[in-house]
Amino acid sequence: MFKRLPSGENTFTEESTNIQISRVVPLIIFLIVGFTGTDFLSHQRSSAPLSAIPSDPYRQMIYGLLYTWSGIVIFKNRKDFSKIISDWIVPLAFIVYALISVLWAYYPIKVLKDTMHIFGMLLVATVAVKEFEKDMNLFIKVVFLSTGLVIIASIILVVLYPQGSILGITGNRWSGVAVHPNSLGRAAMIGIMASLFQMFIQKKRPINFTALIVMSFSWICLINSDSKTALLITISSVLIVILFRFVDNLESEKPIMIGFITICFLASGIFHFLYLFWPEFFELKSFFRLINRSPDLTGRVFMWQVGWKAITVKPILGWGFDGLYSAKRTLLGEIRYYQMHNGYMDLFIRSGIIGVILTSILLLKTAHRVLKARFIDKEVWLFFTMLLWIIIINNISEASIYMPTNNLWLLFLCIYFLLGRVTRSMSSKVLELRS
Repeated sequence: MFKRLPSGENTFTEESTNIQISRVVPLIIFLIVGFTGTDFLSHQRSSAPLSAIPSDPYRQMIYGLLYTWSGIVIFKNRKDFSKIISDWIVPLAFIVYALISVLWAYYPIKVLKDTMHIFGMLLVATVAVKEFEKDMNLFIKVVFLSTGLVIIASIILVVLYPQGSILGITGNRWSGVAVHPNSLGRAAMIGIMASLFQMFIQKKRPINFTALIVMSFSWICLINSDSKTALLITISSVLIVILFRFVDNLESEKPIMIGFITICFLASGIFHFLYLFWPEFFELKSFFRLINRSPDLTGRVFMWQVGWKAITVKPILGWGFDGLYSAKRTLLGEIRYYQMHNGYMDLFIRSGIIGVILTSILLLKTAHRVLKARFIDKEVWLFFTMLLWIIIINNISEASIYMPTNNLWLLFLCIYFLLGRVTRSMSSKVLELRS
């Protein structure tokens, strides 16, 4: 299925392969800080809504240092980073537009703060990608290390300090060192994928054993966080990986067709069996009982109805890139959170049709790069693809795209820039081979 280039499966740079770990450290710190919070030491977290949690000054200070350090590195080595910087056009266009929204947003300081975070994340991703292009397996290792530390720390905290790491108000859901159970669920979701691919790229038994331990702990945290979105995405992603590897190992396309037809027949048979002997299974209420959720998706349906009203009021420019503060001041007052639990609606409310168009361009460019880069090492390519799948699907229920300090958005930027470098290098290598 994959055609290999003669050389450079995991590196597409002509430069020295001496990796500077110091350039990757800001990304590791950002991922760890993004999944964790210092408020688990307070009992108040179990009785306060997420929107009531104040901005952590220590967290903001750490982010500021990471942005500053990354900016200095890029400025001092701007010639080395010129090719990656040239790829800033699409995300930078959105940042500029978001910054312009200060003219009509009710909370201009919030606009400045959020756009600063988005631009700072751009800097952190740029610095890290420069090293990832020397060894793309390093990206998997970094994600594995970051999520693994969060997962192991959460397990330890739950055992030693359960009153500060389990939210009783949400049905005894684990939050561990994370700010919220959903954050722990996302960390576990990414940790499972990273552990799985860490075992694929590493042949050493001690490392594989460590990855297996982290994966097991991640499943424990994922289940006990009771994040249904993360659980469903993780299960589907693991099944896709298993199916892909099975198909990729086949030597001809004939077994693929036979397998596909067999699956279709089995699915049809199961469907008709359930329809004849258990027709109530297809009722919507039965599905929600099965996943232990209310039919209104834990209040999300009401939020989306109110959110659509906000979109119709300011459909072109949006309400401003101030974290829904402007919209909440007028139309969204009855909603207690500062996100719509749908990243696409959230984006539409904040940035209007213009922002949606700019984001669509970014997503389409990313999809094109994924298809174009399919000739690289299959494990790396599949990891990139599955991570993008997770981010895009997760954005349906939990906002992540263009969200300040959101780990999934930072990972998206890393993949976007890295695939950009890979596809350009591959094009030049193909031209050299043809000539």
